[in-house]
Amino acid sequence: MKKLSKLTLVVALVLGSSSLFAQKLGRINLEEIITLMPEYKEMMTNMEAYSKDLRDNLETIQVELNTKYNDFQKNKATYSEVTRQLKEKELTDLQNRMQEFYQSAQEDL
Repeated sequence: MKKLSKLTLVVALVLGSSSLFAQKLGRINLEEIITLMPEYKEMMTNMEAYSKDLRDNLETIQVELNTKYNDFQKNKATYSEVTRQLKEKELTDLQNRMQEFYQSAQEDL
């Protein structure tokens, strides 16, 4: 009986003392903290300006591609074989350049 009471006392002391030193857990909303930082607005303004610049460049390439494609379609019958092949290669290269620019822009953002 003495052993049981001593064991109970030891277990009670261990459990009681461990709760005194227990770690406290909490949550942090990192997104909320970041949006409250003063640099956040400046960073968002810069990101929007950079994004607009990239969109404008992509649109310029798209307009150039469309113009050259329409010109090619109109005059395809009048081109010699060599000229037609050069124009097709030029269109393909421009399309590849546009795709590479788009991928690069996505990675940058």
